[in-house]
Amino acid sequence: MVNIELYINGKLCDITNPYELGVRLNKEIFIPSEITSKDVQYSYTITLPFSKNNDEIFNYANNEEVKNKFNHLFNAELIVDSIRIFEGLFKITSIDNNKYKGNLYKPLDIRYK
Repeated sequence: MVNIELYINGKLCDITNPYELGVRLNKEIFIPSEITSKDVQYSYTITLPFSKNNDEIFNYANNEEVKNKFNHLFNAELIVDSIRIFEGLFKITSIDNNKYKGNLYKPLDIRYK
């Protein structure tokens, strides 16, 4: 079995099943607030379940009252079988009844910390 660890702002995210994380490579990231796309060096679309831990990591973005939930950038690190395969940013792109969906990406034009 594959061991996948996703760290957002240094905190380990809950992943129900590594195969349900849905890591998929894209060439651009969708920006909901601007209804446009932006070219990026790397972009992985992922899906994470609601959980107490994930809700805390994403500042309870699954609540309707939370403002600017789709404009917040998080530092992210993806590790597969003890090998870091990605380090960059994460941005939530959509939220449904039981999961967060977003992009892991490395922007071309800005540096991240």
